[in-house]
Amino acid sequence: MCSHRLASCQTQNDFMRDWLPFRSEYLHELLNAEGRGSNSRCSICNDSHGVIRCSDCFESPVFCRDCCLRSHGSLPFHRVQLWNGKCFLKSSLFEQGFVMHLGHGGSPCPMSSHQEWEDVLTVEMDLTKEMSGEQLNEEVEANPFQESQLTTLVLVHSSGIFQHHISWCICSDTSPRHIQLLRSGLFPASIKSPKSAFTFDVLDHFYIDAMECKTAAMSFFHKLRHFTNNTAPFAVPVSIFPSPIFQSSQSKVFFYVRTGTESFFVSLDNGETCFL
Repeated sequence: MCSHRLASCQTQNDFMRDWLPFRSEYLHELLNAEGRGSNSRCSICNDSHGVIRCSDCFESPVFCRDCCLRSHGSLPFHRVQLWNGKCFLKSSLFEQGFVMHLGHGGSPCPMSSHQEWEDVLTVEMDLTKEMSGEQLNEEVEANPFQESQLTTLVLVHSSGIFQHHISWCICSDTSPRHIQLLRSGLFPASIKSPKSAFTFDVLDHFYIDAMECKTAAMSFFHKLRHFTNNTAPFAVPVSIFPSPIFQSSQSKVFFYVRTGTESFFVSLDNGETCFL
């Protein structure tokens, strides 16, 4: 029995010998995956040409622009590539006009005039013609229910650092912006006029890295930069210093709640008390 078990046991060299005859075929498949393949049509509508490929979707399908934006309404942290006629180049949902709507399950706020997948570049140009950036920010904070509610935020996820156009809820009973972010699973880096936020997933990753691997906040942030742009990580449009959220008392409260090291009683909107 022992001799049978030894005979069936393969070493690393045995596995390599099994693979070597297929080396050319593997190389062909890898190179073929860099192109659009035999079918260049959109994988959803099958009418338009597929010019955008999502590397995070299973099997990396290609989409037309409209189908890509609609299918990624709840997948804002997927990474996409744009076909230039010869090869796929790195792009982003942000560059393709993706808008993240808060407060209504991913749909635009009914009180807002901004429509889904509207050309955000045109909207921003119309806004900046009337007032400067500082005046626009002051105006938005002074009147949170005005129609122009598009803001560009930096969102940090475990797969990298992203920029997104955010469309806020402007209903009469709406919550402050930092609460809207929190309810959408994004931990704001600041309370007043937040410009960046972190997913709970990246905070969990940082906590595990810090506890198990003793990773410093700066090192963890540099890793995220490399995930975002490994060729030029310092080109990522974020401060060279890691956000205080990684080291502040806010992050400690977050970690206590998520890990159960302390208990909290939270009053819910329906009057009930939740024990965390």
